[in-house]
Amino acid sequence: MKARNIIFINLGIVLLYNALITLYMKNTGGNEAGLGILVFSAVCVSAHFFINILAGLVFLAQKKTDYGRAFLFSALIIGLVGFGTCVLAGMI
Repeated sequence: MKARNIIFINLGIVLLYNALITLYMKNTGGNEAGLGILVFSAVCVSAHFFINILAGLVFLAQKKTDYGRAFLFSALIIGLVGFGTCVLAGMI
């Protein structure tokens, strides 16, 4: 698996679970759906962010620098895109 694939897979995962959370909360959340989306997305994005940092550090410790850098870079992308979509979905 190439490093670029790791980044795109992680980005796809973030967008998928943010879309599912938004759809679920819009249909069942009532008046406070925006707050539910914000909190639940923030928890999921945070977990995904720290898992990627941990994976990146493990791969760097194993001298697999391509994978380690890819996971650390995808953690940065997850932080930027994930929290951005989380806040944006909570505002809608």
